[in-house]
Amino acid sequence: MSNEVVVSAYCLAYNHEKYIEKTLNGFVNQKTDFKYQVIVHDDASTDRTAEIIKKYEALGLSSPELLRNKAIILNNLNYSLEAFQILLSISSNYSRDPYVIGTILAIAICYKREVPKEIINYAIEIDTSIILYHVAIIYERNNKITEAFNIATRSLIIAKSKNEPIFGYFFSLLTKLGKESFYENSDVNDNTAVI
Repeated sequence: MSNEVVVSAYCLAYNHEKYIEKTLNGFVNQKTDFKYQVIVHDDASTDRTAEIIKKYEALGLSSPELLRNKAIILNNLNYSLEAFQILLSISSNYSRDPYVIGTILAIAICYKREVPKEIINYAIEIDTSIILYHVAIIYERNNKITEAFNIATRSLIIAKSKNEPIFGYFFSLLTKLGKESFYENSDVNDNTAVI
């Protein structure tokens, strides 16, 4: 492939917040055997159009979908910290994606990285036992024991309702807070099996 630009696409936008991301994804997902450029002009939009365009510009005009796929590959090849950075950059696009948010949390735990508050909020909204389990670990590492306990309890309840394994980590929190306070608020007791 030559380094010379063969095709230039020009896109005008004004208050196209609802459509601009789909348009930009269409540009970046083109499969060609030649180099092309995309010139996007925002005509003083009063909505989020300019913000979305700038985000794509910062990502090198790579679509969040392509970056998500790249992060999956990097993570599978044990380039987890590179995957972590990519996933953080696209997290707002994938705030309800359990893979993206769960992987950010898992990598943060493994490599002791800080997790932005919005990622924690996304994780809590996703509300799956494994993701909440990761949030509990992060809270506990930040000495937010009560929050860790509450999230771990929620994780346990979800796991129990879906017949998922109960994570042993949860029970280590009991020793930090005192198991009596937990037993008073749940149907888990000394006879509860940990699978």
